[in-house]
Amino acid sequence: MLFDINPEKVGELHNEAFEKLSNKYSERLPESEFDLMSNVGEVMASSFCPNQDSFCDSFVYKTTMDEFYSGNTGNNQEIKYPEGFNKDIKELLTVTESTIVNMNADNFEEVINELTVVMDDLQSMENVPSDQQAMAIASVSVAKGSSELWFNAYTDPNHKMHGAMTEKVNKVAHEMNRRRRLDETEAVIVVEIEGRYWDGILQLIVGSVLADYFGMIRGGLTVLELIPKSPNLLWPWNWPGAMLSVALFHSIPASARFALGSNQTAVIPHDIDL
Repeated sequence: MLFDINPEKVGELHNEAFEKLSNKYSERLPESEFDLMSNVGEVMASSFCPNQDSFCDSFVYKTTMDEFYSGNTGNNQEIKYPEGFNKDIKELLTVTESTIVNMNADNFEEVINELTVVMDDLQSMENVPSDQQAMAIASVSVAKGSSELWFNAYTDPNHKMHGAMTEKVNKVAHEMNRRRRLDETEAVIVVEIEGRYWDGILQLIVGSVLADYFGMIRGGLTVLELIPKSPNLLWPWNWPGAMLSVALFHSIPASARFALGSNQTAVIPHDIDL
């Protein structure tokens, strides 16, 4: 994986990894979060690391554990851009986030088209930091691929992961009915994941895509903040492919944990703003 890759193609690599993961979870959710974490690491290492590259393998497993830990602590819900980050690129990344958040059953194709337009706008930018530009294009590419992946996984009965997603929804529905029998007050039954509440299938899709998107940006920004100003002189792999690889190593476990990992179902009174 650590070679020259086109930023606009990173979303396809993301979905190819989940295609492999779907072979493990085509019908059932993981038995435990540890099993999921191990399988995500195995899929990424086999997909993106050269044979017997122990450094790449260990790095993949480290980023996987980091994302699962940040999900458990709720520390992955906000993007903090470094001082001096290009404001025009940041604005388009903010537009991407808003586009994802506003996704619903009626505007899915419009969302995909809008993300394509944002990618085109980023690619056509001139006189902007090339590293930031590449990271942004790759992040929007992942957002687009992730939207297609999770929308279909939840809604298409023929999708390989639909069985696992159906199990997740059924668990929520079962808990919903149980809570309603115990609580006579009218309430909204939602799923609590990573410190936020998600109400309904479409919100679970949005949450999965945001996990991918935020993970990609966080991973990319981490690399950009750690490297020298001329990374191609010192970085041991081709640039910016190395940065995009590291970012992808964060994105995949972030959404895998959100979509396939454990969660809690909560009863929230109607007068509470979710």
